[in-house]
Amino acid sequence: MPKLRLAIDRGGSKRLEVSWKMGWKQFRVSMDGAEVGSAAGKSELREGREFQLPDGSRLHARLVKQLELLRNGRAVPGSATDPVVILNLSCGIIFFIGGASLLVGLLAEIIQSAVILGWPTALVGAVFVLLGFLVKRRSAVALAITVTLMAGLLLWRVVGSVAVVSQGGVPMGISGIFVGVMFLILICRGFGAIRQLEADEAEDARAGTSGR
Repeated sequence: MPKLRLAIDRGGSKRLEVSWKMGWKQFRVSMDGAEVGSAAGKSELREGREFQLPDGSRLHARLVKQLELLRNGRAVPGSATDPVVILNLSCGIIFFIGGASLLVGLLAEIIQSAVILGWPTALVGAVFVLLGFLVKRRSAVALAITVTLMAGLLLWRVVGSVAVVSQGGVPMGISGIFVGVMFLILICRGFGAIRQLEADEAEDARAGTSGR
C-alpha cells in the first residue's frame, strides 16, 4: 500500500499520513495516528476532497497528473507539488548534466578521444554546475541562462542528426535528444517554483507585519 508521511509545517515532524491502495482506492488521510477522512477512489480524488485537520487547518487533496496536497491553499512540504521539491528536482538535473559533462570531457581529454571534444565539454559541464548552484539560490536569471544553453545544445544535436540523415547516414543519439527534451521540461518547472516560493515568503512577511 503506497503511503506518504509528511510534515504540515516545513521543518516540522511528519504528523500527516496519506495512504491508498492500487488504483487510488481506499484513499485515507491521518494525522498523529488518527484518521481524519477518506475518499472512495480515483473519480472522487479527481474532483478533489477537503479534510478538516485536528489543528483547525484544511487539507485539500486532488488528483491531477499527480497527487496535489494543499494545506490552507499551500502545497504540503515534501508533497509532489511542493515548490521546494520541484526546484530541488530542477537543480538535481542541472547538477547531473553538469557533472556528467565535466567527467566525460575530462576523460575524453585524458584518452585523447577523436569523437568527444575534451576541454569544451568539460567547460560546458563546469558552467552547468555553477548555474546549478545559482538556481539553488533561486536565481531566475541563472535558470533562464541554463534553459537557453540547454535548448541551444539540443538544437545543435538536432541539426547534426538532420545533416546525417540528409547524407543518407543513420543518426546516433536520437534517444539522448528525447531525454534532453524531458530534462528541459523538468528544469523549466523551476520558474514556477521560484515564483511560488517568493510569493509564499512575501505572504508570510505581510502576515508577520500585520500580526504585530
